[in-house]
Amino acid sequence: MTEYRLGGSSAKRWLQCHWSVKGAIPIDTTSEVAEEGTAVHAAAEAYLWGDKDTYPEQAGKYVEFCKAKMAESRFCEIEARLQHPLMPELCGTADFVWTVGNLVGVADYKNGRVPVEGFEQQLFYAALYQLKLFGRVASPVECWTFQPYSSDSTPVKFAYFDTLEVKAFLRDIEDSAAAMLKGSTMARVGDWCRYCKAAINCEEIRNFVEDTMKTWQENMEYALDALPIVTNWAKDVEAQARASI
Repeated sequence: MTEYRLGGSSAKRWLQCHWSVKGAIPIDTTSEVAEEGTAVHAAAEAYLWGDKDTYPEQAGKYVEFCKAKMAESRFCEIEARLQHPLMPELCGTADFVWTVGNLVGVADYKNGRVPVEGFEQQLFYAALYQLKLFGRVASPVECWTFQPYSSDSTPVKFAYFDTLEVKAFLRDIEDSAAAMLKGSTMARVGDWCRYCKAAINCEEIRNFVEDTMKTWQENMEYALDALPIVTNWAKDVEAQARASI
């Protein structure tokens, strides 16, 4: 039995802040966008397995990309369930993974409008996929994010990481997992706090909000950068307050 489940979708957050896992509380994150995203993922998976009646128009670029990779890949998996062989806490489901030559690829579909920055999630799955296939990290990785409704008007994002970078990332997630299992509650405030389920219990964020309220008139640019974190924290406080009435 493991105390934590450290998944790829939240890797950016827990790599920066261990408290985000330790202090998390159940929050209902169900939304129309989330439900639609789940339905699109299911339709895309069914289509890629051969059900032509489930073609997801929203994810057209994503499924066509995956189909092309399936045709040229040595190995590929749809909705691949992955887990670290020695650290079962590190686990999750990758939308699509594949290998072509000496290259491993990961593609991820996002349905939301808030732009997804970084490729920690894809690197997480790429590292676990290589452990599954080869027993070690042995290949460079290409990462793709398909987000058709992104508010930054960038529906497709791409990044390449060489083998040494992937090995370094694997060490980072292993070290973070080991630290948390030993009781680390290291907390750090950043853009990863926006949808954190531990934010309402986080002393670092409370101090951050207090400091922002005291100094916002002196530094407007800083205040604007801090606004998403402050706003989401306030929404969590309101939700908890209303639930307790």
